Amino acid sequence: MIISAAKWQTGATFITFALSLLQLTVLARVFDAKAFGYLAIVMVSVNIYQTLSDLGMANYLVFVQKVSDALNSTVFWICAFAGLVLCLCMQLTSGLIENYYDMQGLGQLLNIAALALIPVSLGAQLQARYMLEFKLSALAKFDIIAKLISTSFVVITVTTLGFELDAVVLGVVLSASVKLLLLCSFSEKGWLPKFKFSKYDAQQAWGYGKFQVGSQVLNKLREELDIIILGMFIDAAKLGLYSLAKQLAQKIASLIVPIVRKLTLPLIAKSRSNQKTLTSVVYKSHCISTVMLVFPHILLLFVAQQVTVLFYGEQKLGVAVYLIPLTIFYMLRSVGGALAGSICQGLGKTNIDFYWNVSVFFIYAIIAFISAQFSELYTAYSYAIIQLLLLNAVYVLFYKNTVGLAFSRYITPIITSLLISLLICVGFMFTLNTAQLAISNSLTASAIYVLLCTGAYAVYCVKKIRIWSRHD
Repeated sequence: MIISAAKWQTGATFITFALSLLQLTVLARVFDAKAFGYLAIVMVSVNIYQTLSDLGMANYLVFVQKVSDALNSTVFWICAFAGLVLCLCMQLTSGLIENYYDMQGLGQLLNIAALALIPVSLGAQLQARYMLEFKLSALAKFDIIAKLISTSFVVITVTTLGFELDAVVLGVVLSASVKLLLLCSFSEKGWLPKFKFSKYDAQQAWGYGKFQVGSQVLNKLREELDIIILGMFIDAAKLGLYSLAKQLAQKIASLIVPIVRKLTLPLIAKSRSNQKTLTSVVYKSHCISTVMLVFPHILLLFVAQQVTVLFYGEQKLGVAVYLIPLTIFYMLRSVGGALAGSICQGLGKTNIDFYWNVSVFFIYAIIAFISAQFSELYTAYSYAIIQLLLLNAVYVLFYKNTVGLAFSRYITPIITSLLISLLICVGFMFTLNTAQLAISNSLTASAIYVLLCTGAYAVYCVKKIRIWSRHD
């Protein structure tokens, strides 16, 4: 079951990753940088509101394992009500956000985007039931279908019918609606809500979820602080270029980390009663996620300009300047804490994640506000430096104090993967330059370079994963 789920989750993530990259590539050739500044603010708003869609209660169903009809229904009705309220709040504040950033027409886009919050909230409880029963393969299929339909809609309407940014935002609403329809259509009868509500279950679910949702909101705010604050100091065009770089830099983590979290959350929850098994699960998951995350980020640093031209075109080559520091930031953030959320949710210690995000939120807020007054490039490099300094704190709080993982077992996979990745990338670059195939000269040379590096690292990964999979 786990292997099948992993295959489907991996396949779905790769497909949705490819579709989102395709959509981004098409849009980059249709819209100017200013348009992406508008889209950046819209998506920041949607992402922040979306973290509140289930008030942190849906994963409580995964935590308790045995779900009564009363608890199941209670969580659904709370999520449904939350979705309606959030939609109204976002629409009511759309005008204020438009005036704050002085972007005419932004309010209309926000009003459309707010509609996506309703299907997301309505589907939160059902999605948790699929996760509880480890039917991750079904969720993966739903994600593929929803993303395929929404991407097709956006690409066709923008390129053929001449629609503007509203079509892109409608694609977000369409994706959420299609996924809700699929969740309902293929769910088991016992998963569907009934006209029941338990005050006791609501209190228990809220006790679990309040720290989780608070942590998620703060985490999302921290993630989007640079966009929120930079919008105060730079124009929409510069914000658009920065946003394009950020979207590309975080693609690798968005491809791998969700798979890790979906697979590890139920495993950690089931093994929480056995300390030895728990530590083993966390260690193996950390090792495998690390070898998967480090190399693509390092490789992206070496081919930043070529990747920018490939996906965004030469007109937006300025994106590459921001891509390097942002890639370093997301690499450090993902390898250090890919399992943090799963550990806290699986062990019912969501308060730890909450207090952590409260602390680092203020650190990033201060850094972002100060650095944004100089330039967006200062902000990007400042983020990377701060994340490096926080790496040890992440270990102490989430891995040492929570699951008792030794520091050597935490840091060794990171350093080893980093050194091997650098050795491979530098080695093949030197080899190609010696053969007069400089990767800066053509996309063909760049493709050869990427294939050689990836092949060499794949051999290393296979060997290390086999060793770690047998290690207790």
